[in-house]
Amino acid sequence: MIADLGSLEQLPAADLVLSCATLSFLAPEPFAHVWSLVRESLVSDGVLAADLFGDCDDWAGTEGTYPSRAQVEALLEGFEVLDLVEEERDSRSFSGPKHWNTFQVLARRQS
Repeated sequence: MIADLGSLEQLPAADLVLSCATLSFLAPEPFAHVWSLVRESLVSDGVLAADLFGDCDDWAGTEGTYPSRAQVEALLEGFEVLDLVEEERDSRSFSGPKHWNTFQVLARRQS
């Protein structure tokens, strides 16, 4: 089944939400909607593990959501941040050389 994440109406209650390099491909409005659903779906002490592309990534400026570090920190307000790692590096992608700016997020919903 294929679905548009931005059209989700709800997510089931979850102890863990894992998003590997997916959410950043949502335009800002759908991103905000899905982020809200993720926050609401996590049970008390539930864990969010997510990878986001940052504003210095080569793909920033294309359709999607590419937050700055301050914006990522704001997204995590109300969470216990267990780990927040920002990386910038030059490497390769499927289409050739690329500058990567990524955030690896591990956070727990506070009771």
